[in-house]
Amino acid sequence: MGFLDIFKRRQDASTVFDFDLYEDTANGAYIKEIALETVINFVARSIAQSDFRVYKGDRVIQDNLSYKLNVRPNANQSSTTFWRDLIYRLIRNNEVLVIESDTHDLLIADTWTANSVALYPTTFSNVVVSGHDGIGYPFYRTFSMDDVWYLTYTNEN
Repeated sequence: MGFLDIFKRRQDASTVFDFDLYEDTANGAYIKEIALETVINFVARSIAQSDFRVYKGDRVIQDNLSYKLNVRPNANQSSTTFWRDLIYRLIRNNEVLVIESDTHDLLIADTWTANSVALYPTTFSNVVVSGHDGIGYPFYRTFSMDDVWYLTYTNEN
């Protein structure tokens, strides 16, 4: 047996059928899904454990925004679930929109329409935020890019 014999085709392998190809594809997709969920949870947990501080000049100020970012962004979520939801949507959908309600709560939008016009800031209309019961609450006003957090992630893989 020479060195080049390893590149020759095996005689007994010619009659083997690859019926397990579909099973391998399904297992590969399942493993990728588990890996993606693990990464999302790891990144979200790291951000949720961070301490966000708001500075004014050289000193840290304790205001409502610090409380919203670190403790309770809205009435229905803790900061941990808020950051997990934000990171999940950012990585899954490659974009996420966070708006501020009339009660100064930070809410993650489920659907929206981005209206981009040259020389003017992008506006967001038809914004819908779902509650914990799955029922969507539509906002009938238009949000400017200056009033929202619009985060994009450009990784299609």
